[in-house]
Amino acid sequence: MWAAPDLIIASGETKSDEFARSGLRYNMVAVGNPQYDPLVRARESRSRIGLDEVRKVLVVDQGAYPLGEVGKRQLAQTLINIALNNPTMDFHVKARYLPGETGDHLHSVSDHLYSYLGDAPENLTLIRKSTVLEELILDYDAMITMWSTAHLDAAVLDLPMLLIGGLDSVDVFDVRKQRIAAAYEHLADSGCVVDWRDLQTGPCPFAYVSLAYTRQEFFDVSTPCAPKVVDLLEKLDDEVLQRGRAFTGTFQLTYPEFMDRIADLETRPVASDENGLNRLLFRKLNAVAQTVAFDHRCMGYALDMSRMLEFWDVRLGPGSSEADVERVVQQAREEGVRAKVAYFESHPEDVASDVFVQDYYFGWLLETERYDELIGYAGPVVAPSSLEFNRGMALMRTGHRLRGVRHTIESFSISLQDPVRVLKKDKNIRVLLSRLDQSLRAYGILFLMNHYRKYEALAVVDVPARANLEALVYYKMKALVALKRTDDARALHREYTGAIAHEASRPRRTRLRRNLLGVVAAVYRALLRGYAARLR
Repeated sequence: MWAAPDLIIASGETKSDEFARSGLRYNMVAVGNPQYDPLVRARESRSRIGLDEVRKVLVVDQGAYPLGEVGKRQLAQTLINIALNNPTMDFHVKARYLPGETGDHLHSVSDHLYSYLGDAPENLTLIRKSTVLEELILDYDAMITMWSTAHLDAAVLDLPMLLIGGLDSVDVFDVRKQRIAAAYEHLADSGCVVDWRDLQTGPCPFAYVSLAYTRQEFFDVSTPCAPKVVDLLEKLDDEVLQRGRAFTGTFQLTYPEFMDRIADLETRPVASDENGLNRLLFRKLNAVAQTVAFDHRCMGYALDMSRMLEFWDVRLGPGSSEADVERVVQQAREEGVRAKVAYFESHPEDVASDVFVQDYYFGWLLETERYDELIGYAGPVVAPSSLEFNRGMALMRTGHRLRGVRHTIESFSISLQDPVRVLKKDKNIRVLLSRLDQSLRAYGILFLMNHYRKYEALAVVDVPARANLEALVYYKMKALVALKRTDDARALHREYTGAIAHEASRPRRTRLRRNLLGVVAAVYRALLRGYAARLR
């Protein structure tokens, strides 16, 4: 959404409300989603089965819910008990991603669901190959899932469904409990949500998705969507684009409303100075609003986003200039800051006890240049890595570079030793160090962490089996030796050199940055060889 779209072709009318709750407003037409067209066609040829006729059930893991061992165990035990209590049914589990797949999965904060299903009964099968949900679901009589877009497949195909709710889940920066609660509040309208505690005994309580819910999520599931999209784009071309016009106001319409009213919608000449300025305003305002919306989501929907909606109605008339654009954008930016101020001042208990709110509080102090308050903060600390990081940035901005670096390195040290990735910066430092071969900054961070003797943190850094990460291996080996784990250091070197033996060890030198990276990598390659030789 950062692209500031002129028009959104949305699945259903609920999307406009969803955006508005985050302070965002776009031109939107509810049409459906071509992704589900094969299911729309399949729906026509399928007859509804009775709920007592369900025999083959697809279980779709959401991945990001639940997070954490407690929730994963609850889910696994629930699935096992459902299978045991319904022996006439066969249940097949489709994971969000397979256990062996690599990647920076958000939900890697907990073990894979399959690791909790080792004692699954015979009628509970784990799918262990990559599959496409829209193709897979056609072979099933019903679906079980959680807070997942997979439930929309069942709604389109008109399958009986069960949505498992109430599971314990660990908060991370982008998946807060409030976000999950809001999702389930909406899902309740489907008529299919059941608390996991009520699924431990008895028959599986499948239900058909309510027609009202399906109509909210999809404008129409009686006919395929793609032809509607084509008709809409052709109408848009005829009535607006070919006439050299652009939309002026904002609207949220259904497909038939848009097709009937497009000729009457307010427009302006594309080539006009007025349109150019308003397009510039829209793009810049969108960037500001999206940033505040992301903060709002990660803080657990804490901010009053209604105050941002007024800016979407601002239009610049003839005689305006780019200075007027900047004035409105600055007003929106200040309104976003005021939203945070109002919350922080009225909810000090959240600042003191909620790690995510405190993270954004420290970030706000830095953003508003309240450096003295940040550097001298002496209240309760539940987000220590955030305090150290933002305090370090404040010190560097006030000219105390050495002290600032120490605090920043301390922040990275705390993040790396945290067993769970909580804040976004916790995730980013791990990603940065794993991509050492692409960033000179990562070399500097490793050097400083070693310089400030952050051995415990260096010792837990993951080393991908990829060439040109010798500096990471070198500093981790030194940390292990400093912690009197010399055997582990030797083992690390053997594993790494063995894993990359078949890979090229030198990066391509096509640009200056790559040349410099190649030189630095070569230096550390020599240092690692020498250090490993001394440990033999």
